[in-house]
Amino acid sequence: MTTPGVLESDSYGVAMKVAQAALRERDPLAAAERCGAVWAPAAGSGSGSQGDLRVRFLGSEFAVAFPEATVWSETGGRSPATVWDAILILHYLGSTGPVPARREPVAFADLPDGKFYDPAFQGRCRVPLLRTFGPRPEALAAVGPALDAVPWDRGDASLAIRAFPRLDVYLVLYRGDDEFPPGGSVLFSSDVRAFLSTEDIAVLGGAVVSRLSRAWKLREGGPPVPNA
Repeated sequence: MTTPGVLESDSYGVAMKVAQAALRERDPLAAAERCGAVWAPAAGSGSGSQGDLRVRFLGSEFAVAFPEATVWSETGGRSPATVWDAILILHYLGSTGPVPARREPVAFADLPDGKFYDPAFQGRCRVPLLRTFGPRPEALAAVGPALDAVPWDRGDASLAIRAFPRLDVYLVLYRGDDEFPPGGSVLFSSDVRAFLSTEDIAVLGGAVVSRLSRAWKLREGGPPVPNA
């Protein structure tokens, strides 16, 4: 079974089925402990694998129902998660292997294969970040709480965003002046590849910027920004 609303025949449906199958192979309690999620077994299931894996993602609560591995948003009642959110959540919870000690946050270009895809990543993440917040870096602090973000100590304005319980995204902005335009960057916790592929990381960066931009547009009464 795929997440409702996703066609099994399309490319996202295929990716969903693969991610669901991989997560079904995991012990849900072990997955929860590794990824900072919560395993809520169904009533009467004992130690079986029926229940919900609950995880917070970009400021919202989600549940992955077992054994189906369908992903549900729990904001304002249970409803199907979007395909982008569902695949990221399944990949995050289905990740395995050791998690290295954290160091300084890393740029996308420093990830495996990141340099090759970095131009596309910049267009997807850095360009819209600067378009919305470059002229007003102080606006980051106003919309950051919607994504479980806290101020960071870089640049002229910055946020540390708890994307998943054990995975952070960092945004940094620098004010422009008469000589230079505004600058900025999107960074990730150094252990990010223990949880997501490079492609997933690009999607995550786009989702962060899109959600913050949409929150600012709604706050200012402007047209909404489409989902990443």
